[in-house]
Amino acid sequence: MHKYFVKETGSYHFFPLILSPWELPPDVTRLNEPVLFQLGNLDKPEKLNATLFYHKFIPQYLAAQKHFSAKTAINAAVYKITPHGIYLNLIGDKLQAKIPAKKEIATTIKEGDKIKVIITYLSSSKIIVEAI
Repeated sequence: MHKYFVKETGSYHFFPLILSPWELPPDVTRLNEPVLFQLGNLDKPEKLNATLFYHKFIPQYLAAQKHFSAKTAINAAVYKITPHGIYLNLIGDKLQAKIPAKKEIATTIKEGDKIKVIITYLSSSKIIVEAI
C-alpha cells in the first residue's frame, strides 16, 4: 500500500494522509499540487494525521451510499462463514461486511448463497449491515 503525506505550507510539517479503504488514491500527476485537508487526532500528537476534504471513492462505495440513503436492501453474497460471523460481499467484491453468525442463519446457508441485508451505518472507514 502506498503511503502519502501532505505538507502544511506555513510550517513545512508533513502529516501522513489517511485514505479510506474505498477511496481512490491521489492521481500521480497531481501529487505536488495544493490540496485542502484537515488534521485528525489533535489530542494525540504522536498519531496526528491528515484527511482530504474532497474524496474520490470507488463506484461500489457510491452505490452503497445510495442504498444507505434510500434504505434499500442489497443481495449480498456470502464468501466466508466462521463460528463468529458471516462475511459478505455487498456490491461486487470491493465492499465487504460481516454479520453475526446466528445459529438459525449459519446452519442454513453456505458460501456463495445470497442474503438480503440493509446498510445500517456507513462511513468512509466502516460499513455495518443487518440481515433482513
